[in-house]
Amino acid sequence: MNNAALELPLPSLDTDDFEVEITVRSWKHDCHTAYRLHMRDIEDYKISYIIREMTDRLEGFIKEKKDAV
Repeated sequence: MNNAALELPLPSLDTDDFEVEITVRSWKHDCHTAYRLHMRDIEDYKISYIIREMTDRLEGFIKEKKDAV
């Protein structure tokens, strides 16, 4: 399984911001989606919205994968 989150760019070292990586994974269907939250996303309370969107995106991908078979 390829982890696309590892390919995301790292922040510059001269910043005070931090990041959080979230991965929503389906072991059964061997796929995942990943997102890197920046400080502004966390401060704006977008975390739960982003996780819901990631889950919906992954479920949509799984449905497309099943329909293609």
